[in-house]
Amino acid sequence: MLKVYRVGDHYAFDFYSVSDMRDYIATMPLGRHYEERSHETGRERAKFTGTPSYAAAERLLDYGCPDIAEKLTKTVCKAQKIELKNSFVRQQAGFVPVVASWLCGDPQSMLAVKRQRRQARVIDAYMCCSYNCSVSAEAIIRAQSRALSIVRGLEESGLRVNLWVFFAVAGSGREFAFYLRLKKAEEKLNVLKLSYPLCHPSFLRRHFFALLERTAAADTEDLSNDYGRPLCDEALLELVGKTKKIGENAIVFPAETNDRKFYAFLKKQNCEFAEKALTNF
Repeated sequence: MLKVYRVGDHYAFDFYSVSDMRDYIATMPLGRHYEERSHETGRERAKFTGTPSYAAAERLLDYGCPDIAEKLTKTVCKAQKIELKNSFVRQQAGFVPVVASWLCGDPQSMLAVKRQRRQARVIDAYMCCSYNCSVSAEAIIRAQSRALSIVRGLEESGLRVNLWVFFAVAGSGREFAFYLRLKKAEEKLNVLKLSYPLCHPSFLRRHFFALLERTAAADTEDLSNDYGRPLCDEALLELVGKTKKIGENAIVFPAETNDRKFYAFLKKQNCEFAEKALTNF
């Protein structure tokens, strides 16, 4: 499923699965300003993107990046508890009889335990991956593993999290945000599955750039030159807040490698999730 929003000169695209993103890339035509500059093709872009070809990037999207997953596992991977509660029900077989029912001839005169999942509040966590080209792969892994650890902590505190990764830029007087859902609230964290889209620069520079190249409003000379200016701080919160309810049911993690700036960004959101995130980190 794909949802598209436009608020003035702000354009937002919500892709609810990887297949939705792939369908968009496969069906939408490449903008004319990007025809000779696309990061989707060309081996000369291998050093910048981190993958030798778009096909190689697609394989990483399908199967994950084991090297990155191993590094993430050291800080993120931990057995997640399934929130269960016990309730007692009367049935024909159980561990203790209900004497009054048994004397009355009721066939369902035994008590048994029924385990049920607890109803948990669901929130959305948006992890920005708009890192500029000067940020090293190791710095990206460290920053994203920090945010992912907080997401794990939120889930262990009783919340259930829809996990999104997104790319946000401004250029030619317009703003663009592309959101991709990586994990549904009922799913557990799969570090291998998340390793490529969250931490590998190729996902931003091949897949997210491919989305921008196929967006009509972004088909301008300026944007095709540098793919826009990554948004940060208040500008990023303002952009996300135009289509997401930050504080009510959403939290945003910035593409920030500096710990102090990262925590300051969370505090700016002034929401219970940000406070919980800091407590559980």
